[in-house]
Amino acid sequence: MTPFKFTLIISAIAFLFTACSDSTSASNGPKYLLDEERQEFGIIYDRCYVTENSTRWEEYVDTSYFYYKFVDDYLVIFKGHNTSDKTDGDSKNKDEFAIMEGGKAGEIYGTWKETEKFCSYSDGSIDCASKKEKGERTALLYLKVTSSSLSFSVKMEGKYCMAERFIDNEFIEGLLEDNFDMDTKDFSISRSDCNTAKFKIDGKSVTATGSSEIGNDNVITTKITFSSGNKTCSYTEKRVIDEIQYPESVCNVDDMSKYTTKKPNRYVIEYDNDIDFKKKFLPCVAEMLDVEY
Repeated sequence: MTPFKFTLIISAIAFLFTACSDSTSASNGPKYLLDEERQEFGIIYDRCYVTENSTRWEEYVDTSYFYYKFVDDYLVIFKGHNTSDKTDGDSKNKDEFAIMEGGKAGEIYGTWKETEKFCSYSDGSIDCASKKEKGERTALLYLKVTSSSLSFSVKMEGKYCMAERFIDNEFIEGLLEDNFDMDTKDFSISRSDCNTAKFKIDGKSVTATGSSEIGNDNVITTKITFSSGNKTCSYTEKRVIDEIQYPESVCNVDDMSKYTTKKPNRYVIEYDNDIDFKKKFLPCVAEMLDVEY
């Protein structure tokens, strides 16, 4: 793998060894790499190590690499490999990751924001679907690059309606079909308002409500509740987009409970704590609907 040229030269050799290995040794250097000539950058992540009943936080653990190009006023970012993958760092199989706008054309420095419309890159050009075709994103990825920092973040833009996830993204339909062996003819779904939907099964009506918010630490917290009669089933999911550094605050036994049971003595790369969905929420819904799970 060809090493990146650092924007900060101080202690470059030390950073290079940190970035290109899975070492947990700490450094006081920046947590990014940038090579403007090759149009490449890397983000160095801190990670939470989990055991069966404990956690610990380590800095400068692994690095994800990205490649970019400018197309008109857009910045197109492609995702490369992560040092934990143990794959060939020179691989040309790069996946399109994000299309951004808002920065200065041809200049990586500044603040870039993911396009609200759903856009794709092909053969050197950008094609964006109309709002009518695919709607617009409400959770947008940001890339901020300065002379001394480079990082992703995510922000909620506009109003996010959970009813769209319930119906348009087929959350309710998928939940009923995949977990309770139902068919679309077995139930009907309707939207009540922005954050509420209702569905009926064998004459039983269920109200689904939800909310989703993004904290300053980039943690996306989603809460969903099903209610019918005097029965209520709820669960909360917390997650961070894989390419964004998750905060040290989630490095505890409760927030990492999903991983302490599945990945003991390893560090967590992708943080998504939805453990209560299968353990508590689905059994509760099965009891509500009087079906087997």
